[in-house]
Amino acid sequence: MDPRLSPPAAYIQQILDRLDEARPTARGWRSKCPCPGHGGDGDHHPSLDISIGEDGRILLICRVGCLTDEILEASNLDWSDLFPGTGDVPADTMISPQAPGSEVTGNGEVMDRGYQALLGSLKLGKAHHEDLKRRGLPEGTIDQGGYRSLRNTDRGRVARSVVTELGDAAFSVPGVVEGPHGPTIEGTATGLLIPVRGIDGQINAIKVRQAREPRYLYISSTGGPSSGSPPHVPLAVTGPAPVVRVTEGELKADVATAIGDLPTIGVAGVGQWRTSLPLLRELEAETVVIAFDAPDVLTKAPVFEQARTFWQGLEETDYQVEMEIWN
Repeated sequence: MDPRLSPPAAYIQQILDRLDEARPTARGWRSKCPCPGHGGDGDHHPSLDISIGEDGRILLICRVGCLTDEILEASNLDWSDLFPGTGDVPADTMISPQAPGSEVTGNGEVMDRGYQALLGSLKLGKAHHEDLKRRGLPEGTIDQGGYRSLRNTDRGRVARSVVTELGDAAFSVPGVVEGPHGPTIEGTATGLLIPVRGIDGQINAIKVRQAREPRYLYISSTGGPSSGSPPHVPLAVTGPAPVVRVTEGELKADVATAIGDLPTIGVAGVGQWRTSLPLLRELEAETVVIAFDAPDVLTKAPVFEQARTFWQGLEETDYQVEMEIWN
């Protein structure tokens, strides 16, 4: 259902009336987040997504990470206001649950809402916050980026928050599984959570940067839903962008975009460069700057070969290509 084609139900309209600058989108509505502490100084660019979940329930997902409790309190609303009242006809769902056990390809709305709920139930630890600052990320970018810290003791609580938001559809979100003591986040990796976003800002996957090897792991479900290895587009990158840098890694792309003047997108690894091609078309890029890690690209034959093949593939599709030595 496209909400732009018909007026919302009365119980939805009363929520929209409490929010500032609520406008319809293809997946629901978007408004400014009312939380006083949003982004440190308020929501200057509408980032609260409003959609409809199972049984007509209203879903409130802040892209910066404000909790639903905080949004309701700031709007003078209660949890009961998010559900159809007696006599109300529940609105059609705007998310499409996918059967557990299958890859969640093309089911971006469910993954985005589930991961937003997951991140919204966590905080960014002081050590991780300081590390992001040392890398060069400004405070505002850290707040907007949605980075969080995951501990083992958080797994059950954050999984339950996803179930609260999505119902049974939560188990189609990679990483959310039914454990022996209830819903949990599968795996043992702990550390800094890095959202992997698409060109529309939706979260397509979450990576964990842990203190041990392997350094980076996706949140995923063994034998169940997988996010694959999607490319990453920092929130600040929008089209058209005549010159776009492509690097390996999501955090590198965020840092490079924040501290430089060149839009940078990240691929999961040098062998995943093909995943950047659809994004480059959408961004209307004319020149592509390849920026893989040095000295690897100069001293390791497999990395050099991937960079060379990437260069050739870009030239064959009429891009101007430059190589950047990336320290």
